[in-house]
Amino acid sequence: MKELIDAWLTDPTAMSDDCVPLLVRDSIKWNRWVLPWRNGERKLNNLYQNFNPIVVDFLAQELATKSKRSAQLEITHAIAVMNTWEKTKGGWTNLMQRLSQAQSAETQRLAQQKAIQTAHAAPNELRAVLPEIRQARRFTKTEFRSKESAFRIEACAAAG
Repeated sequence: MKELIDAWLTDPTAMSDDCVPLLVRDSIKWNRWVLPWRNGERKLNNLYQNFNPIVVDFLAQELATKSKRSAQLEITHAIAVMNTWEKTKGGWTNLMQRLSQAQSAETQRLAQQKAIQTAHAAPNELRAVLPEIRQARRFTKTEFRSKESAFRIEACAAAG
């Protein structure tokens, strides 16, 4: 499927506003291929229809910055834009670009989330070591008290 998309997108004879050729559409349909910006499941989510939610959210965020509305309100607009883009070569190029950007943004978000979880895991590791620290502190206090007692005894003996 990737080869078919790349072949059509790099075809020098096709203009960006050319519609998707019947051969390409039929190949996708009859081979039951799923376009990369779509989900394999039908009507996975009524809000996202059968588009990849990561791509829809990314495009909605992009549209929201231009329209000064929330990304949640732009989801239906993003889906309409994606449906329109699916019909032309230039649209497929835009969708492939947004897919790539959305995947890299998602990878960064997951890496940040993992770093935060790792940072929160540090107190748990400290809790595991805490009894040993307390024991060492008790030993130090006991040692200090015994030295203090010995010093008092020596002081009393010297004075007495």
